Amino acid sequence: QQRLQAWLAARSGEAKIVIGTRSAVFTPFAQLGLIIVDEEHDISFKQQDRFRYHARDLAIKRASMNHFPIVLGSATPSLESFLNAKRQRYEYLSLPNRAGAAQLPHYHLIDLRRSSSEEGLSETLLQAMQTHLQQDNQVMLFLNRRGFAPVLYCTQCNWIAKCRRCEARMVYHYSPPRLQCHHCDAKVTMPVRCGQCHATALQPIGWGTQRLEQVLMKHFPAVPIIRVDRDNTRKKGAIQDLLERIHTEKKAILLGTQMLAKGHHFPQVTLVGVVEADAGLFSVDFRAAEQMGQLLLQVAGRAGRAEKPGTVMIQTRHPEHPLLQLLLQQGYQSFSQALLSEREQSILPPFSYFALFRAESYKEQSANDFLAVIKNICAAATNTVTLLGPTPALLAKRKGLYCQHLLVKADKRSTLQELLKTILQQIEKLAPSSSVKWVLDVDPVEVV
Repeated sequence: QQRLQAWLAARSGEAKIVIGTRSAVFTPFAQLGLIIVDEEHDISFKQQDRFRYHARDLAIKRASMNHFPIVLGSATPSLESFLNAKRQRYEYLSLPNRAGAAQLPHYHLIDLRRSSSEEGLSETLLQAMQTHLQQDNQVMLFLNRRGFAPVLYCTQCNWIAKCRRCEARMVYHYSPPRLQCHHCDAKVTMPVRCGQCHATALQPIGWGTQRLEQVLMKHFPAVPIIRVDRDNTRKKGAIQDLLERIHTEKKAILLGTQMLAKGHHFPQVTLVGVVEADAGLFSVDFRAAEQMGQLLLQVAGRAGRAEKPGTVMIQTRHPEHPLLQLLLQQGYQSFSQALLSEREQSILPPFSYFALFRAESYKEQSANDFLAVIKNICAAATNTVTLLGPTPALLAKRKGLYCQHLLVKADKRSTLQELLKTILQQIEKLAPSSSVKWVLDVDPVEVV
């Protein structure tokens, strides 16, 4: 009902300004004159199921068709937008100074290979936290992994708890004690014995926000610890209550995932600690390094946003990594240029164009066979594209369904569009299969 009222107010012209999430791009207006896409780099603008679309790209198309301006705002622009600005397709406006004349934070890399680390936090970071808290400031710790531990492991037989419906490890959650799959949301009671050898030698491996919260309570028993992640913000109004508490407490430790890192203004935060920074440096996803850089700078942007100077401490086992060094020493623009050079050499987006066919079935061979037919149709239609697959998705089984991918890569968008227009007509003429579900994702943000 609330959404309907906002929709009607926009259409009638009563609402002069409309603020919304990605679906707001479809809102009718009496006289729309400007679109602003804030944090345009954020992959959440891409609808990943059902009707697949990218709200940023649709907003650009809508502004172009109706001849009014659009502003794409971000401190860490996507490589696509960065390249368009470089090619002068977009006007590039730079805001080099922070709001309110706040100073940029100072960065420190903590080498976990050389710095003693206790329970996920190095001694260097713990000492820095103590110093900032003694000055009645707030400290923010970023760990993009909810739950207590990502792995439950048997030390006797090496068994690892896995989801029965997905090819994924079950995550240990502390309160209430349970194992939970973060892909299909399946939950099981915390086992007492190993599922294979029945020994009681079960041990949680790795760190999640719940486990880090317990560590912090031990080290800083008198300091309020405010954890913000999906597990404790599900109830309506929960996130508002936590944010209000953050602004009320003078001295506190803020602990959270990326939902805490984006877009919030915490004037009392003077130290930001990144607990783990290495995942994006060694991923099979070619977009991972870009997303790592964006997230690191977004997290770092929470430090020193008022008159107090800020410090960012990043724990890593690879402080010498050239991309990490480039990001912190020369800034996001140089970092983006290096990534663009790598993408250009590898002919990856935005220097090529992808379409991804996804097929799911309770029988793995059925999904593979269906995509093999599509691959043959593509190969017969043109020799100007590259076809990769069918191959299992990185998470090869989810919710009991086997998932296979077929990637279509073209050097020109027009080539890709012409091919898809031709083959979709042929695919629709195929005998329908009740055992296989398939989708086509153009410009996918995830290809693994």
